[in-house]
Amino acid sequence: MISSLFSRPVALMALCGPLLLGACGYSIGSNSLGECPKVGVLQDVAQLAVQRGGPDSNVEAVATLAAGAGQCTYDSSGHNDGRPTKVTFDLTLTTRVARSNNSGLGSMKAPYFVAIFSPNNKLLTTKNGTIDISLSDEPKVETETFSVTLPIPPDMDSAVGFRVTAGFRLTQRQLSDSRQRLGF
Repeated sequence: MISSLFSRPVALMALCGPLLLGACGYSIGSNSLGECPKVGVLQDVAQLAVQRGGPDSNVEAVATLAAGAGQCTYDSSGHNDGRPTKVTFDLTLTTRVARSNNSGLGSMKAPYFVAIFSPNNKLLTTKNGTIDISLSDEPKVETETFSVTLPIPPDMDSAVGFRVTAGFRLTQRQLSDSRQRLGF
């Protein structure tokens, strides 16, 4: 069940341009019964700083994570009353990386997590992954898109209340440094 909510990445591509967040819509044939789950990135794990010389060295690159969901499709198969039994949507993680001017860093790995919570804040599943990024003097943007399917409980009519949360998987030191940069 845990890995069944996520399907394999359906796209991994490099893009140039501004960081965009996806808008979330919904679709149920000709009916419009509900919305997509809320999607967001936890602020204190939204940045990943790379320091090759250890924690006291200069930052060589900084990655910033954003998440967005595409249109939701509700499926009511198996119910005579038309109530949806599941919702499917694409989740897109966008990572923008900037390398410092004097850095010779050629690539980096950006480990991330995605967690899905039920309306009563119960953790339903998590997914861990890593985005490999080749660096150059120009800022780089990488995206990874997953198809996510959530079962709709019998007492609910939509995915309203579900939350999808993403962030970088940071070490304790990276988390402390991130919070300090953000003023927490």
